Amino acid sequence: MKRDKDNQTLTRVEMEIMNRLWAKNSNSASVRELLADYPDPKPAYTTLGTYMKILTQKGFVKPEKHEDDGKTFFFRPIITQDEYRKRVMKDVKNTLFGGSMRSLVNFFAKEEKIPDDEIQELLNLIKE
Repeated sequence: MKRDKDNQTLTRVEMEIMNRLWAKNSNSASVRELLADYPDPKPAYTTLGTYMKILTQKGFVKPEKHEDDGKTFFFRPIITQDEYRKRVMKDVKNTLFGGSMRSLVNFFAKEEKIPDDEIQELLNLIKE
């Protein structure tokens, strides 16, 4: 069965890795550079390397070599954080709320106990 890369989602650990990668100013990083951002206890180098391979297979990152860094692979996101958010939220809306934006917003309004000032901000955004 062929996987549709546009419908791939991230696990919690993969999301943590992607958030670290998206936060990089250069927007690419080696496994060593990503490890440096982790608090102790850090994951094993090989574990993070395995996750980078999975993220490559899922179509979220692209490995590349830089001329001056020898054998080191750097991983560049193929999808932006905003693109991923849109994809996930569209999927949530369609699968959990029957495609209804009203149901989605209603859920968050009730469950998240949105303060009145934020509701007003949201209403202003909708009016614009």
